[in-house]
Amino acid sequence: MRRLPSGYVHGPEAATEATARALAALDDPRSIVLVEGVTDQIALETLAAVSGVDLTERHVAVLPIGGAQAVRRFLDLFAGADARIVGLCDAGEAPVWRRALALAGLGTPETREDMAALGFHTCVDDLEDELLRAVGADRVQEILGSAGDLRSFRTLQRQNEWRDRPVHAQLRRFVAAGARRKHRYAWLLTQAAADLDLPLNIGTEMNSPGAPLADDFSIRVEDYLPQGGERPGAIIFPNPNAPTSRALRRDEILKIVRYQRDQGRVVVVDEAYVDFGAESLAGDIHDNPNLLVVHTYSKSRSLAGLRVGFAWDRPTLSRGYGESRTPSIPILSIGLPWQGLLPRSRISPTTTK
Repeated sequence: MRRLPSGYVHGPEAATEATARALAALDDPRSIVLVEGVTDQIALETLAAVSGVDLTERHVAVLPIGGAQAVRRFLDLFAGADARIVGLCDAGEAPVWRRALALAGLGTPETREDMAALGFHTCVDDLEDELLRAVGADRVQEILGSAGDLRSFRTLQRQNEWRDRPVHAQLRRFVAAGARRKHRYAWLLTQAAADLDLPLNIGTEMNSPGAPLADDFSIRVEDYLPQGGERPGAIIFPNPNAPTSRALRRDEILKIVRYQRDQGRVVVVDEAYVDFGAESLAGDIHDNPNLLVVHTYSKSRSLAGLRVGFAWDRPTLSRGYGESRTPSIPILSIGLPWQGLLPRSRISPTTTK
């Protein structure tokens, strides 16, 4: 059944009419998410809905701007507004967004990370590509079958131009062929991605409360066992903390991990400095599917120039981000990190200085 998501503008005037509708619907927003088109709007609003996040209640508005070239106009429009302005763009349009942010006086971002620090995130390569990798080729083809499009997709696969291309490329071409199909599969694939066994939700990015440190600069465990108020989608903290060197005990962290597991949230522990005086939780991932432990080659392994690291987690957790991110790593960095997997006798001269 070739259904389209309801409540959205479809057809030749979709871009301009969708922008007009979204602007007219703004009602005292606290956050405005600028996106390039209706497809992005459908995906974000669908993800919020299936994740149980009420955007209206949170005063979050998703605004399709009708293409990247319009971003400067909307940054100027909302300049001085009592709302946080964030955004989502395709990788190919990122230079346009960076220039617009600089001209609007919001910063001078030069990289994807710089943009993210300002609240503007970049899809790799675009939203369709992100969704296809997150859901996986086999499941996407099942969805095509349920939507009545599998026969048409098989026809595309037999065409000379596409016959020898990877299935991912074939799927990307198919779901992006025409605005109505793009809208339909933004809706269907986002629902499918939300069904993955990943205890994350959209609330993390749209509302990210922090927890203050205690007077001695230590992390207070009770702050990560919330009984009310804001409920983040993930908990992230370093152990030990830098530059204070304050560390939580393993049992304290596991108390947080197990509480948050029952709430359906991921706990990310950044152990960049763990070799300098704390106990690692890498061995606890097997019993805690919501735990992600992150390490870097930059500190005790003295390979800061490579800008690479590694993580421990369960396959159900890494499945989503592992398929939805294509790392950009220099060739030199790919070959050398194994030199950083050194026995402690080789690391201790650095950690004891």
